[in-house]
Amino acid sequence: MDIWEILQQKHTAVVLIYIFQNPNVTQTKFMEENMEGQRSKYQRLKMLVDKGLVIEENNPIRWNVLQYRTTNEGERIAKLLMKIESGEEDAENYPTSEKIRNMI
Repeated sequence: MDIWEILQQKHTAVVLIYIFQNPNVTQTKFMEENMEGQRSKYQRLKMLVDKGLVIEENNPIRWNVLQYRTTNEGERIAKLLMKIESGEEDAENYPTSEKIRNMI
């Protein structure tokens, strides 16, 4: 599955933006703050890790706690998604999905 296919799935963009805005968030905190669709969001998080957009690592202080942050590529894509969401990108001539595909 390529990055574009992953981003089209429900909750993926929300998860990527959340991780970008909350670097080194723990798995527990992520699940607590994202009540709706927890299983789906956790699966999307794992997909983002597998695709190299998010890094999963052990907390340096508490070795049994996982934490997440975006990679450089994940950060780039999250910023593009936030631009589209905020309306900074001109979407008059293109459907959002086409714009995202062209930017990635």
